[in-house]
Amino acid sequence: MTSHASADPAPVALRAPAFILVRPQLGENIGAAARAMVNFGLDDLRIVAPRDGWPNERAIAAASRAFDFITPRIFPTLDDAMADLALVYATTGRRREFVKEVLGPRPAISRLEGASRSGIAAGILFGPERAGLETDEIASCQALLTLPVNPEFPSLNLGQIVVILAYEWAQTGGRFSLGDVAFPQILANQAELAGLFDHLEAELNESGFFHPPEKTPAMIRNIRASLARPGFTEQEVRTWRGIIKALAHGRGRKNS
Repeated sequence: MTSHASADPAPVALRAPAFILVRPQLGENIGAAARAMVNFGLDDLRIVAPRDGWPNERAIAAASRAFDFITPRIFPTLDDAMADLALVYATTGRRREFVKEVLGPRPAISRLEGASRSGIAAGILFGPERAGLETDEIASCQALLTLPVNPEFPSLNLGQIVVILAYEWAQTGGRFSLGDVAFPQILANQAELAGLFDHLEAELNESGFFHPPEKTPAMIRNIRASLARPGFTEQEVRTWRGIIKALAHGRGRKNS
């Protein structure tokens, strides 16, 4: 009897949530939203009935080339924009008239990522700047997404909200790290460190620093030990050599 091992199911491609701007009023905010999305690896931008039409020169200028990487889709109605989505969260201040779950940015994004990994198409709604989403628009969503802000000044700019949620999306999956942008450092070798030690020792000896004489060997050992700690770079050695030279020769001193 021949047995056949079952093949593992193919992994579902992660589909990032759509960011849907509903009736945005200012092109600058559209551009800022697009820029934030590209910064953090999102590319599904949908715009519903932008007040000033599309394309929008102010949006393009504010995006700082983000539209080279992302092409927004324009829809006449919200229903059209979210027709293919099965899970949608509405960004809003907490509305008492709704009996809906209220989520903060981190748990909301975590759930959206889980849904995306399961092949569920998801999205986030952002309302117009002046009044936010309408009651009927919020009612069609599965949960409310709100930010913990100062209750005495809760107003947030559309671009600010988008950048916060885009950042959370990038962090939830560990998509980017500080290591990706680290600057290379060239460590100083032993010959360069020895040159620094000798230079410093000679100038300290010339200035009469080593006193009393019997303590000179111990003082030299302490200085060398402190400068030999790991991490000195070539540039740091050059900087310290310049400092020693300037102190020894009075460089930059004003004539009295």
